[in-house]
Amino acid sequence: MSVIALTSASGAPGVTTAAVALAHHLGMQSGSRTLLLEADADGGVLASRYTLPLAPGLTELAGAFRASTTIADLQRYHQPLTAHVDAVLAHPSAEQTGAALRTASGSLPTALRAVTPGHVVIDVGRARPGSQNAAFLGSADLVLLVVRPTAEAVITAMNRLEFLERGSAAVALMLVGDQPYGAAEVAHACGAAVVATIPYDLAAATRDPLADARRGSWRRAWVRAAVDVASAAERANATFTPITHLRPTEASA
Repeated sequence: MSVIALTSASGAPGVTTAAVALAHHLGMQSGSRTLLLEADADGGVLASRYTLPLAPGLTELAGAFRASTTIADLQRYHQPLTAHVDAVLAHPSAEQTGAALRTASGSLPTALRAVTPGHVVIDVGRARPGSQNAAFLGSADLVLLVVRPTAEAVITAMNRLEFLERGSAAVALMLVGDQPYGAAEVAHACGAAVVATIPYDLAAATRDPLADARRGSWRRAWVRAAVDVASAAERANATFTPITHLRPTEASA
């Protein structure tokens, strides 16, 4: 089992869509359901996207952890999202989600490492110094910075990596698209591995990322991405120490 956090530096490169697709394919490959935690300080979107009730969710889970609930009781606060994913949903209000994250940040990030047997995927949204969800980045085995390979996005990512590398997680990049810069160019500029590249598909990003069979190339790319991410996370999990970046050669080994 590995804990994998997805985040972005700026804009909207598709972190939530990527988190759902990654969690689904990790669960499909492992044969165990993946736990997806929506921990975006700007508020959650999955409840409205999948027409699910807001409760039980992160707000209730945070309150339970304040009362010393153990990770064994986590199933009371998640909902089935896909055939392979159970999700803890965040409230769409930034204020309410921020309060829940502040309450849960002391114990929940560490407790998530005890979830078995499946993977844990955390949608952190935009990574900001001092944010209420920063503790979830530090407790992950692998942090994936989701980036569109444009000049402005790569420059922003380079600077945000300086913040992310202060934590104890391994940090790598996930590219959304391969234009105008490819994986090798982005990895060289940032000094961090690109562990996966997924197609830039606006139609896929604005619809259910799993259901439309006509987008076969997008789904095949995610199968490959999940294998590569799981491999990188397992290596990071085996040596959970204060390291900074996975180098390109490590990610492709």
